[in-house]
Amino acid sequence: MSHNINTFEDLACYWFVVHGTTHKSASSLKRDHGILRKYLFPVFASRFLDSIKNYEVQEWFSALKQRSSLSPKSCNDVLGLFKKILKDGVYWGFIERSPAEYIKKLKISEKEYTCWSVEDAQLYLGYWQSKNITPRIAWIVYVALYTGMRRGELLSLKWESIDLNSDMLLVKSSYCRIKKQVKQETKSKKIRYIPLSKALKKILEQLRKITGASGFVCPFIHPDLYNKEFKKSSQQAGLKLIRFHDLRHTFASNFLMGGGNIYDLQKILGHSTIQMTERYLHLVPSHLKGKTEVLGF
Repeated sequence: MSHNINTFEDLACYWFVVHGTTHKSASSLKRDHGILRKYLFPVFASRFLDSIKNYEVQEWFSALKQRSSLSPKSCNDVLGLFKKILKDGVYWGFIERSPAEYIKKLKISEKEYTCWSVEDAQLYLGYWQSKNITPRIAWIVYVALYTGMRRGELLSLKWESIDLNSDMLLVKSSYCRIKKQVKQETKSKKIRYIPLSKALKKILEQLRKITGASGFVCPFIHPDLYNKEFKKSSQQAGLKLIRFHDLRHTFASNFLMGGGNIYDLQKILGHSTIQMTERYLHLVPSHLKGKTEVLGF
């Protein structure tokens, strides 16, 4: 492989080949390619690596939020990719220092997650369980509400991964929408276990009669239609509209409000760090009530 790396574009293309394709998913690579094409290459593509100054990067980043419609988080994502590529360039010896090393990310306010309350979830479950015919999306929503699984994980979930005797569900694969195939790994690349509640076990016993022969737990719906079908079924049940992915937030918030432990929630959701799980804490400040009583002064 040629190592004629002089400009930022040279380094970025090299980074995609030796790092991106090895360590990143197809969806992440697609996002990174979009960031480079739209926000980084127009400014830095033809610049020689050793000619980029710290103050130029700071001025560019300061203007990014003002000149674009990007949110603070998206601005940070752009900077994060820029810093990662340059940092790896230093590690590989293509550049002596990174001009973005000390650029600070924007502060992000506490995010308000949209989710259903316990009453909302009960209303949805009760509405469709009372009907003679249950739409395919409703079965998928049932599983999502009781497990907090991602859409790709639900799409690839097989009956062989469910043990009704030990009351455990094994999450070990995920459907990739970009490559249109099942990957034998999760987003975090770790296998995880989700305990089956009594309510979910009853639902799975019913669902096995419907999908058992296919090998897959959830009825198939094209992944691009999940939000559309979910919206339709929610409207019929008389509920406020949320995205399908918000069912994951619904599981997390109600797990904590029900007395669940944040470290258990981290394992169930498959978060790589506890900081990712702590994003849900502001939804349930009441969980802290009485915790200082352990001081015993």
